[in-house]
Amino acid sequence: EGNIIVTINGGVYAGGHNADMEIGKVYDWYGGTVTSGCLDGTVTGNITTTISKGAEVHSVIGGSDDGGVIGNTNVHVYGTILKQNYQSANRALKGGGCVFGGGYLGSSSCIDSTDVRGTANVYVYEGSDVQGDVYGGGLTARCSGGTNVVVSGTVRGDVYGGSWLQESTNQYGKHELGYVGETYVEMNGNGSANNVYGGGRIGNVHGGSTVLMKDSAKANNVYGTGNAYTTFYHDGDEYTFGPIAIATIGDAIIQIQDSAAVTNTIYGYGVVTMDGTVKKLLNGRAEVYFEQSDNRSVFKRIENADLV
Repeated sequence: EGNIIVTINGGVYAGGHNADMEIGKVYDWYGGTVTSGCLDGTVTGNITTTISKGAEVHSVIGGSDDGGVIGNTNVHVYGTILKQNYQSANRALKGGGCVFGGGYLGSSSCIDSTDVRGTANVYVYEGSDVQGDVYGGGLTARCSGGTNVVVSGTVRGDVYGGSWLQESTNQYGKHELGYVGETYVEMNGNGSANNVYGGGRIGNVHGGSTVLMKDSAKANNVYGTGNAYTTFYHDGDEYTFGPIAIATIGDAIIQIQDSAAVTNTIYGYGVVTMDGTVKKLLNGRAEVYFEQSDNRSVFKRIENADLV
């Protein structure tokens, strides 16, 4: 009970070594992962995690592992989130190269307790280097209070307002695991990313989603909703599954301002085909706005928008 403050100023590597060094098959080793909350417990308070300039870790989980947070999580990234070699590491590196505002589920018996009830806030500052993805939500846990993601630095992967995974099944039946409340994603300054999603990576949004591109921020594609596919590694093997019919329950809003550029396509919402049926990944409306924008021509096309 109370607040937790975690600050990393140096290197936290897998097993005390770089991820390509084999020290045995320790499958549940959280090598190089900073988990800021509890292991099988609940934090009643706020959590603030800072990866300082010059610091290097393999992944950051702002919430708990098999536990909840009755409060807000705040993740500040100034340093480097390493991704290299995690695919073949002889241990379970969870979300190598990634930043998560929420928590992680390791045991199916803890499904109902892995939640951030407040807001999960993630800030990636100029000069940082995130070599994987950024998630406002959790790795495999929900964030019912909503998310806030602000990126001013470099993200070599994708930026998601939501969580990574959606569902899990235990002895009590199927649970919607990785949902979040409403989401807000802002790319500002010279921030950059591959793709930007208002939603999650096969994770639902129980509200609306907003993506704001401003200043000189850049991304290849921008989606008002989430991604219906996921790829992950386990013991060196790559697994891909999807599509899963995720949904943003509210509206999806995309705003382009200043000199922000989308080098390819703006998607109001995603569309997938499941069992021969085309499904829209949005229950509400998708609206795209160019406000005070001097780069209206810096995108190839706009698709699946109800209003431009």
